[in-house]
Amino acid sequence: MSILSGLESLGLGGLENINIYGADKKDSGSSEGKNEPAEIHEEDYLLQKSFECPVCNEEFKQSIVRHNKIRNYGHDLDLRPRNEGVDFLKYDVIVCNHCGYANMVKFHGPLPRPHRKLLQENIMPKFKPMKTEGIVITYEEAVIRYKLALMNAVVRQAKDSEKAFIALKLSWIYRGMRETLPEDAKDHDDTVEMLMAQERENQRIALEGFTKAMTAETPPYAGLNDDTLDYLLAVLNMEAGEYAKAKRILSTILSSPKATKVQRSQAEEVLEELKQRMK
Repeated sequence: MSILSGLESLGLGGLENINIYGADKKDSGSSEGKNEPAEIHEEDYLLQKSFECPVCNEEFKQSIVRHNKIRNYGHDLDLRPRNEGVDFLKYDVIVCNHCGYANMVKFHGPLPRPHRKLLQENIMPKFKPMKTEGIVITYEEAVIRYKLALMNAVVRQAKDSEKAFIALKLSWIYRGMRETLPEDAKDHDDTVEMLMAQERENQRIALEGFTKAMTAETPPYAGLNDDTLDYLLAVLNMEAGEYAKAKRILSTILSSPKATKVQRSQAEEVLEELKQRMK
């Protein structure tokens, strides 16, 4: 199944087999836990904000999270934040329902004319508006929004680091969906395995993109500095079964005189997890 499958309802099924990173231009984990169940009134954590589409110039509204109401209680090994109340990651992608423009909030802004043209020619004519009900976004809807954002990024030829970051956060969405499955659904191994497979596939795509970015881009990489990306690459390599690569990166972090106490602590935590897996 294609990583971008599921966009047929938006009229973009013909693009689902698009190559995420294209041909090579040069040579070149997660800690499990249980999210608190979503609050009964998730909308209490949300507000509507207006955005201007950089592709069709239409104004559209998007649900965003009232971050002052969110209580963070740590993160997984791959830096996925954990919060009480609502999984705000579901609201990190904005979508223009007029033309099909989709992007992460942190990347939203004016687009160069060539990028706009690519979206106007390849997304806009085929796009069918999404069906939305209320201001709450479900995990299923979030998956579609992230896939649409990733397709947008591929079509407008965004940086590899940006595409990798979207894929990484999509893997977090699949994890959140799996963790919040109803108890009766958790008894169906095929559902859990499907969600785990999608999570791992998006981690793989993120690893590929961030690895390419390290050789072709200058920091920050989609907002990540060198030290953070090194740590993340160690975790993603571990999740991909590339234990030797992960161990090498962790050793570099632990031996670096520039590493902070927090960075060393995080690297040591991943190293312990790596040792357990290598057994």
